[in-house]
Amino acid sequence: MRRTEDGRGPVRKRPVMAPSGPVSRIAGLHADGIGAISVLSTLVCLACASGPAVPTLSTRELIDKLAVEKDDARKAQLGQLLAEQAKPQDVKAIEALLGSVDEQRRWYAIGALERVDQDRAAVAMAAELTRRSDTYSLTRRLAALKNPRALPGMVEALKSNREPVCSHVGSAMQEIGAAPVAAQLLELSRSGEIWTRTHASAVLVAVDRPAGVAGLKAAWANRQAAGDAYQQARIAYVLSQAAAPELSAEYRDMLRHPDRGAVESGLYGIGYSRDVGAAPDVVVFVKTGRAPEVGNALLTLSLLQDAAATAQAAEHLKANPLSPGGVEEVVSAFTYQRLKDVGTADKENWLAILRGASKMTKAAAEIVKLTGECRHWGGEEPYDADRAAQIAQGQARSCTHAVKRTATLLRNNPRDTAAKHAAEECRSAAQEAGLETTALDGLLD
Repeated sequence: MRRTEDGRGPVRKRPVMAPSGPVSRIAGLHADGIGAISVLSTLVCLACASGPAVPTLSTRELIDKLAVEKDDARKAQLGQLLAEQAKPQDVKAIEALLGSVDEQRRWYAIGALERVDQDRAAVAMAAELTRRSDTYSLTRRLAALKNPRALPGMVEALKSNREPVCSHVGSAMQEIGAAPVAAQLLELSRSGEIWTRTHASAVLVAVDRPAGVAGLKAAWANRQAAGDAYQQARIAYVLSQAAAPELSAEYRDMLRHPDRGAVESGLYGIGYSRDVGAAPDVVVFVKTGRAPEVGNALLTLSLLQDAAATAQAAEHLKANPLSPGGVEEVVSAFTYQRLKDVGTADKENWLAILRGASKMTKAAAEIVKLTGECRHWGGEEPYDADRAAQIAQGQARSCTHAVKRTATLLRNNPRDTAAKHAAEECRSAAQEAGLETTALDGLLD
């Protein structure tokens, strides 16, 4: 369970060709991937000038027509015009569309509301959280709005006890600021079902730290309720984000969990909570762990800044070098973990130790890093359609670059056997991603 830029999945910043002016509001809803409206629908909306012209209509007429229109392209035209023409006095009529069973109609109504009344738009968005399972983009939009009027609806969504809905909602609530609903969160942290309790507690940490931490402790103690080891690792992940010294015992307990994701979260929690007393436990993973765990252990030691433990780990690696494949996975961890407090110099020091111990040439080391960047995306979780598309794009970009750069390095170092071995792994990684590797043809034979 690899950690991403924001710990749950990067906030998507997809470049969008959207017009300026009022119509950009409704285009923005589509661009954020909210709801089940596809990118194709967005393009239809933005290109509606190419379709049949819509006669000049009043706002009331637009709403009436949108309420009964069945053709998607026509609905897109009407929705665009509604977003352009909506005025404050139209709010009640627009809100009538929110009762539609048609998701498109509801989203066009929300787009129009954003133009004239952002408070009501935020409330309407929050209400959508309980009507759909694909909520990541929607919660990102709510987080960007930072409107506290959405919080009661978000609390209702937390009560659903559904993943990843609770995860997405909890993350957005932390960004908005949840003080106005602290009492409701406290109740959920004590009596809610496992996912409700876990994420309500995580949000509560910023508002009522003792109560939030107590809720997280209870969630970890009751982790069996989440299901199998992988689901339990998701609980561990939430606790690790709190980076609370009060959770030291829970973080150390995670190191003994059978799921690698839980182990990774335990190391992360130890590092960011600065639990120096756990340094000996972290060194154990440098000596006995699998390659990804070694990478996370080294990063944790960098955060702990324990000189004795760091020296012990470095000596072990020099005496027991990792395989090139192992170095690749460690480099991947170094490249992608979001550890703001670990300086570049410290990272480079560890990389130098790893590469030197493995007797890797400069070209081979670069290819290993490129391969790690390519393989990284295959370990990401496609928790919704938008995230799956982002993973596919990232994989195509990083793996294509890895193949091209590797080909250049092989041409410049034709006798470098280590580079050729590393290039074989690069080719395999790209092929696993379903990408072309013809640039390497003739260079590895």
